[in-house]
Parts: sequence; structure tokens; C-alpha cells
Amino acid sequence: NYIYNNGDDGIEVLADANYNSISSNTIIDTAGTTYAINISAATADNTYLADNTYSGTGAANIRNTSTNAIFAAQLA
Repeated sequence: NYIYNNGDDGIEVLADANYNSISSNTIIDTAGTTYAINISAATADNTYLADNTYSGTGAANIRNTSTNAIFAAQLA
């Protein structure tokens, strides 16, 4: 997936969304102030993130408030 300047979080995982796989995405936001990937709820368990590329002021970070997220090879 290619996500460019969408004006909000590039990808957001909400409450009780468990066992998601987020991989091989390119997220670019040159104007925003949000997150590249936002796991925004403590009840979103066991999310797997791998091989995502992100950049720009609105996609500069990954936010994780979940339990047991697994991170593999993120490229900022």
C-alpha cells in the first residue's frame, strides 16, 4: 500500500482489533502532525508490524498503546 498526505494517521488500529498484520506499507505525509501508524487502544492486542517505510512531518512516528505488539524492520 502507498499512503500519501491523507490528512490523518496513515494507518490506525482501534480498540479490540486483535491479531492484525501491518506490513510492506509506504506512508508519506509532508504536511500533517499525526502518526504513520497509530495503534491507539490498549485493547488492540498482538498487532504485527513489519517492513513498513514512513517519512514526513505527519508520518514521523509509530504510536503504540497496545499490548504485545511485535515490531520487525520498520524504516523511518
